[in-house]
Amino acid sequence: MTWNVQYAKARLTFRRTVGTKGITHNPPPHQIMSPDNTKLNFWNFSTLPGEKNCPGAGQCLEICFSFKAQRYPDAFFRQVLNTVMIRHRDGPLSHLTNAFLSLPYGSRFRLYCDGDFDSVETVMYWMSLIGRRKDLDTFCYSKSWLELLAADELMKGQWPDNFV
Repeated sequence: MTWNVQYAKARLTFRRTVGTKGITHNPPPHQIMSPDNTKLNFWNFSTLPGEKNCPGAGQCLEICFSFKAQRYPDAFFRQVLNTVMIRHRDGPLSHLTNAFLSLPYGSRFRLYCDGDFDSVETVMYWMSLIGRRKDLDTFCYSKSWLELLAADELMKGQWPDNFV
């Protein structure tokens, strides 16, 4: 299947599901969490890369590998969907919460293979979820230092034990 056909199918699926009623009322058209593959041996969550989604990014945006993932339609639309769910906390997060809580027991999970914590609220959201799944081995790479430091203050240094 050519890239154009893959993109058209992924876009049509996304628009049919999200376009008219919004993701609050519909199941997500793309898998929220990506399972391991030949390159990654863990479940992962990504959003769109860029200045608004990676507030701590600096010059690295000029060479960011995450933009290359956008050449894969399913990966791109998963990032779009996840970005929308993180930004609009008034409903669609239930899909995200359910996807995370449904990960297989004892899984390894990486936050933000692409994108990053966009706010202190997002850090707090994830830490509350991670704390509910003590069986998961969770980790991330982040440049959102201001958001993480502010969250550290709010949590009084009490991060979930299963988060690195």
